[in-house]
Amino acid sequence: MKQDDAERPNLDRIPTGIAGLDTVLGGGFLAGSVHLVVGPPGSGKTILANQITFRRAATGQTAVYVTLLAEAHARMLAHLGGFEFFDPSFVPHRIVYMSGYGVLEQSGLDGLLELLGRTIREHGAMFLVLDGLGTAEEFAPTTSVFKRFLLTLSTSASLTGCTMLLLATRSASDAPRPEQATVDGLLTLDKRRVGARSVRELVVEKMRATKYALGAHAIDIDEKGIHVYPRLEAWPFPQPAPAAPKRRLGFGVQGLDAMLGGGVLGGSSTVILGGPGTGKTLLGMSFLLEGVRRGERGIYLGFGEGPERIVQAASGIGLDAQGALDRTELTMLWYPPTEGTADAVAWRLLEEVSEEGQKRVFIDELRGFRNMTTDVERLDRFHAALWAALARRGATTILTETVSTWEHARTTSVVSQPAFVDNVIVLEEEERGRRLRRYVATRKVAGGKHDPSLRRLRISSKGIEVEQPGVRSRLRGSA
Repeated sequence: MKQDDAERPNLDRIPTGIAGLDTVLGGGFLAGSVHLVVGPPGSGKTILANQITFRRAATGQTAVYVTLLAEAHARMLAHLGGFEFFDPSFVPHRIVYMSGYGVLEQSGLDGLLELLGRTIREHGAMFLVLDGLGTAEEFAPTTSVFKRFLLTLSTSASLTGCTMLLLATRSASDAPRPEQATVDGLLTLDKRRVGARSVRELVVEKMRATKYALGAHAIDIDEKGIHVYPRLEAWPFPQPAPAAPKRRLGFGVQGLDAMLGGGVLGGSSTVILGGPGTGKTLLGMSFLLEGVRRGERGIYLGFGEGPERIVQAASGIGLDAQGALDRTELTMLWYPPTEGTADAVAWRLLEEVSEEGQKRVFIDELRGFRNMTTDVERLDRFHAALWAALARRGATTILTETVSTWEHARTTSVVSQPAFVDNVIVLEEEERGRRLRRYVATRKVAGGKHDPSLRRLRISSKGIEVEQPGVRSRLRGSA
């Protein structure tokens, strides 16, 4: 975290109306301040500014949007019409759109300042956007004149209480500009290529008198507008109170629960490692539905098979997932194993577990997050932050990861040497003649003793059964 100036009490803030951005900004922009938003073409500057403008209008404030660009207002408004935040009834009574280019061309920066000040006074505007700051700079004969223009804007904002947002087309790699030192806040939007993918990000470079979240935060743009997803690793974020004293939570599989000393600790994270078809998903669903049976809410997050197939497979071994869904005791989230935003999925999951009470979470296939992230080195920190955030919300989490053997898991697992999980359960299978046999073992269990012996695992229409220790005493590849 960063704080440019000493934190000042009782400073009024203007929420942007974009939940993730307000989280990153510590509540929003300071009232009566000037902020600069820079980014290359297509990074979302205009959408962001208009979305905030309409959010402010929705609170009853009057906003002014002044453009110094060649694009006509009618064309810009037509483009905005496809977004849910756009409300044509606000224009022109609560949102005043106007061009300042003609005045700038005829009367220079002084004329533009006079236009802005007069418009703020006449409409009682509390929020103003100036789109096209680079055009204004072109009309400044010297850098000193341009700085004086910006300082005058800052003074006007402070005196009137009108919060101002300046938009400029800049690349993230551009050299520092004079306006960056003059404004109260600086946000950078970026759109970059990562392999064949394009990603959008937001970085708060500067925000006076504000504790803000450092680093690059993911952005998505859809029909609702811009979504900002704060990095889970950024700190601090307001969190719910810690969960109640921990107790052990079982899978509803008697033999496995005995191996775990009664189950896994509430609030812990457990990874189930195993090859395809070893029963990882069914074991995870058994954990969720055992919680439902005990009055606890279940949340499933999957990246592979669709929910319908998961429900059907669970039904095949006597687990009534459909009934739990119908009673809203179970929630199933699913994302296709293609491009996506890991932070967006994580925050969607955290929204689901934000309610009070005991929850059980099952994340089916960790590689879903890895496929979505563009920074693989970040995964350990991301996972650790997500597991901790889930635990703070009273959730106990089960994760699955597909590996061929325990030895292979130790070198290829998404979970780095299972360091960021509390418990590790390994499933294996071996071929005996024409039959495949499944086995289960516990390799790490937090908070008590556990039985590390290898046990036979049976999955049938009667359910999941774990037998007493068999002839094989350890997993292939284990020490």
